[in-house]
Amino acid sequence: MTRVGRPITRMRLVLPAGRPAAEVVAARLADAFAVHGVQVRQQLHGAPPDGAPRADVAFWLPDADGATPTPDVRAAPARVHVALVVDPTTPPRPLARYDALLVPHEALLAPVEAALKKAGGRERGVQVARLAGDATAARDAEKALHGVAGRTVVVVDARGTNDGDREGDLERTVVQLALKAQPCAVVLLAPHDERSRARVRSLADTHGVDAFLASGPDGLAQSIAAADLYLGRPAWDELLLLALHRTALTMLPHDRRVALLAGLSSAPGRPVDELLGLLQLAAGLDRMVVDPGALSARGLALREALYQPERALLDQLAAVEPLPQGAAAHAAWEAIGPHARGSAPPPGSVEAREPGAAAEPTRAQRIEDALSALKAKIATGGQA
Repeated sequence: MTRVGRPITRMRLVLPAGRPAAEVVAARLADAFAVHGVQVRQQLHGAPPDGAPRADVAFWLPDADGATPTPDVRAAPARVHVALVVDPTTPPRPLARYDALLVPHEALLAPVEAALKKAGGRERGVQVARLAGDATAARDAEKALHGVAGRTVVVVDARGTNDGDREGDLERTVVQLALKAQPCAVVLLAPHDERSRARVRSLADTHGVDAFLASGPDGLAQSIAAADLYLGRPAWDELLLLALHRTALTMLPHDRRVALLAGLSSAPGRPVDELLGLLQLAAGLDRMVVDPGALSARGLALREALYQPERALLDQLAAVEPLPQGAAAHAAWEAIGPHARGSAPPPGSVEAREPGAAAEPTRAQRIEDALSALKAKIATGGQA
């Protein structure tokens, strides 16, 4: 938007529970807004009303799965409610409940507009609005804190997925790390259960791999500040966390890719790289680690693709106006039928009958005939 609306003095950031990466992103966003005198109150999805004064803006982050939540205006009272949308393939109905929809990258603009139209909401502009914030500590300081000063740090995500072959992925990952030739400090993210952790320790001993082991819900959030490169399958909030810390990202194969990741991997300049499979991990890692300058440039490109100065984001939020009263009722209308799908209506029905036979009168024709007979009877004084 070109104009700046009402000033923002109070804001609510509504984020999912149990997502340390989202908590870090929200905290850095709150710090950035605080510099401009904005009081930011953070609360979790589904939290009861806290009795705090009504905010100027309630900024809703996606849920743990990347879906846009339905805003609860009683739990998070605000003049306007704004959603950050990262996955347009989730159920579109909640999109129509917001006063504005923001996407962090241009690749999501058209899909979110189509999803909003499908939801039946009143037309409004879907805006590209990158996030704001910065890391609290320099990467070199984080490396020194972990005892790896002066080394390239690579975080390899071996958590896998519940649907995949987790045990097989763990072993293939460790074997590939044993084959790499370039020196670097490796941090292995493992599933947070003692069986998996013991398995990683055993595989590292067997294949002679020196690495650091991290696990738990905050394993990535606590490790990424020191990392030059991340290889894995990040969720939406983990992707924003990587960009926040200017960490280069190389994706590992995944059955369900985050929509935002798909857009970044095909964007000009390709701020996101991708490996074809785990069997290419060692060769790909050697190729990337040998050029630290390229890693730094890729991390900066990822940040510039998803972040902007906080003043620009504040101006976009300040320009949001509430939807007209009754817009929620319009959101309940869903277009159906062939025209809603963009196709032509089906041809009229065909009735089969003998040649020369009179057509069977329709119900409307029978009613008209009965009315005509009644009028004629009245006109003749009731004579048949």
